[in-house]
Amino acid sequence: MEQLQQLINGDKPLLIDFYATWCGPCKMLHPVLEEVKQQLGDTATIIKIDVDEHPDIAAQFGVNSIPNLFLYKKGELIWHELGFRPKEQLLEAIGKQSDTQPKSDDRANCRDDLFHKNHDFMERNPQKS
Repeated sequence: MEQLQQLINGDKPLLIDFYATWCGPCKMLHPVLEEVKQQLGDTATIIKIDVDEHPDIAAQFGVNSIPNLFLYKKGELIWHELGFRPKEQLLEAIGKQSDTQPKSDDRANCRDDLFHKNHDFMERNPQKS
């Protein structure tokens, strides 16, 4: 817990993802967090805490549903969200607190990707009248 507190109090933004291995939305969030980490590099820290392995830490943060995301910088909670979040929302939240903002064309590409995925889904699963 002391090491976690040092990260929370650090100058770099810290995103904590409380998750469980059996949680479907948590599994969906994992590759998104990997992409966010790859894009932001060392400008932010992302850690994952398994609520089944560390129920004491989850309880200290008041976690009662997952995924549960907390963003800290210099000891202050600056953003908190429940559930799956898309990459662009995570990049925006973290980017506001780090020295490196995601490039605007990266955010546009994310929106384009989401549009195309949604469009492809809609074509495969048309609404019945």
